[in-house]
Amino acid sequence: MSKAKVIKPTKKVDWSKLKIYFRALFKNDAVKEIGLTKSIYIGAIAAILSVIISVVPLVVHTSQTNGSDFLNGSAVYNFDEAFYDFLLDAKENKYEIRFNHQDKTATLEGKTTEPTNNYLLYSHTYKASDGHDISRVDFQAYYVPNTIDFQTAFNSISTEITNQTIQARDASYVIFGYEGFAAALYKYGTSKFVNGVSGNYRSVSEEYSKLSDFLITNQPTYISNLSATLDKFKPFLDQCYKEGKRQMVLVQFGLGVALNSAITLLMGFVLWLLTRGKNNPNRGTKLSQTMNMAFWSTITPALIALIVGFILHNSAYDLMIYIICFGFRAMWLSMKQLPSYQE
Repeated sequence: MSKAKVIKPTKKVDWSKLKIYFRALFKNDAVKEIGLTKSIYIGAIAAILSVIISVVPLVVHTSQTNGSDFLNGSAVYNFDEAFYDFLLDAKENKYEIRFNHQDKTATLEGKTTEPTNNYLLYSHTYKASDGHDISRVDFQAYYVPNTIDFQTAFNSISTEITNQTIQARDASYVIFGYEGFAAALYKYGTSKFVNGVSGNYRSVSEEYSKLSDFLITNQPTYISNLSATLDKFKPFLDQCYKEGKRQMVLVQFGLGVALNSAITLLMGFVLWLLTRGKNNPNRGTKLSQTMNMAFWSTITPALIALIVGFILHNSAYDLMIYIICFGFRAMWLSMKQLPSYQE
């Protein structure tokens, strides 16, 4: 005779116990109750997740930047024409920069550059509307050989005075180094630095084997040749910046998490200090309990930072949103739930 099968009763989730955690999203009395009665370890996990969520917009915005962004604005300040003329000069004078995809390097052939003029390869002067050149330099190209430290040369070039009328660099440039690369855009006639990029050749595709690959001359007009050449150059800039972008994403993520974590811990400590008054009715509150309150106060500011960060789409405010929202909530919590007087 077979034995009757024993059916074990299934445990039902008691949703009423989770209600307080949902209330903690917008009610400070729930935050206080959780802080005083619940495990700090669960609160720490919630805080870690919240801090990570708060930096997601910053990380996403940083990962969406490209090396060619400085040439995607409405004004490129003659960079397109100057770079095109640089390529024509290289073709006419038979010098070339070749990119070695195995060694991830760039080598100049057919010409040499000297330290006496910061390894200048080409200099372009601004053309007035009447077609006549005037003596103001608006673009320069450089090649830094492997015998010279690229960073040292870059620092010297980026601070070089290019026109004596302005005692600062006011000309755009591209710097091809043996292992490093840099480019910058300036508003000609002023020392206004618009933006730029620096990187290396480690992610450059085999599509680019030499400098002349950028030159486009088969378009119907001169303007379309300029545009096509610049469009061919932009992916190269993105690839040069690719490794630097990965590093920047990691740095931004680390700094964001560290800063928001420090603010969270600081607020927990401040809440504890505010209860230390001799006649404070909350004097018996422990540091671990105020830390737990701070931990559970992070969720809503993190969600606000996530939503508003993507709406604003401005990385300059990504970190500040969490700090401001969390600061206001911690201040309100201390005033209403941990007052220094007996109500």
